[in-house]
Amino acid sequence: MTTPRPAASIQAIREVEIETAQAVEAAHAAAGEAVAAARRQARAIVDAAKERGKKVAEQLYQQRVAEAELEARRLQAAAAARISELRATATPRIQTAVAAMVELVLTGPAEEGT
Repeated sequence: MTTPRPAASIQAIREVEIETAQAVEAAHAAAGEAVAAARRQARAIVDAAKERGKKVAEQLYQQRVAEAELEARRLQAAAAARISELRATATPRIQTAVAAMVELVLTGPAEEGT
């Protein structure tokens, strides 16, 4: 029976160590690439979410502006209607008041008790 020579055994151990070190380095590099890819993917997801959020915010802003403009037009129409109503009510009263003032100026104040 032949016994393995110590030098050959040591050489075999070194080869296994080198192969193991290479495998560990390859695994480390693969893990690093996987982490980098995951970070890129996460950044893309965050960027897409930000962009979607901006679009939703812009849509909501436009909706609120449209609602505010509609409310402003409604208030303007109501104010115009109220102004017309007040003018219609005030016109006869103004004419009556003017006639009373003219009479007061022309005839003087009415004396009480006379």
